Amino acid sequence: MSASAAAASAGLQAAPTGNYAGAPGERVLRPEFTGSAAEYFRIWIVNLFFTLITLGVYSAWAKVRKKRYFYGSTRIDGDSFDYFASPKAILKGRIVAVLLFLVYAFTSELYPASKF
Repeated sequence: MSASAAAASAGLQAAPTGNYAGAPGERVLRPEFTGSAAEYFRIWIVNLFFTLITLGVYSAWAKVRKKRYFYGSTRIDGDSFDYFASPKAILKGRIVAVLLFLVYAFTSELYPASKF
């Protein structure tokens, strides 16, 4: 007995094969990436260099640069994506997070009973 015959006798339906688009009239959108490894490597190495030289401050700009590259190189139905984040806003958010953590750390050292 073949696998398809066994599945049919068990009341199972075989999955469709080939270029199946789903329900009739359903539109299939396939993502396409148009970037290259060499181009991304250049972005990555510059981001790494500046992040190390600035002791991590540039990492906000590196994040925006990387995401803009990936979003801009990804296409669906011929349209690419955009990334609108501001590196300064990301940096400000990170500074606020570090300050809140430092306040919590110092507070828990001064008042040990308040540790969670």
